[in-house]
Amino acid sequence: MSPPGHAADRRVLDAVAAILEEFWQKDRHIRADAVMIFLWVAASPRGFMRMKDIEKLFGAWSSTNSRRVRVLADEHWEDDPDTGQKRPGLGLIETVADPDDRRGKIVKLTEAGRRLSDKIVARLNVGGLQ
Repeated sequence: MSPPGHAADRRVLDAVAAILEEFWQKDRHIRADAVMIFLWVAASPRGFMRMKDIEKLFGAWSSTNSRRVRVLADEHWEDDPDTGQKRPGLGLIETVADPDDRRGKIVKLTEAGRRLSDKIVARLNVGGLQ
């Protein structure tokens, strides 16, 4: 293990900060759990995640996960604290019906989500964190 302040530790922290900055630029009030959902979906080898899998990973109520997904998709569940107006979603993911579960939903990246995911990966690669 490297001592605190080691260059490798600094690269990891810089990479995490860069990821958070990408989201903060899109919505300065975004919650960390919404960012985690995006990263899980982006990292999924299948290219999507089922809502029920997100619920298992998160251990949170279905309604909580649905609100976080809506923030990343098409609408915020809360008003903008600065203006009091309804905020649009970020358009980074979309939900579609799960063909294997008629009540279930599949969460996958939109084209904008794929571009952001690619940008994040490129930043991590530049930082030597492949």
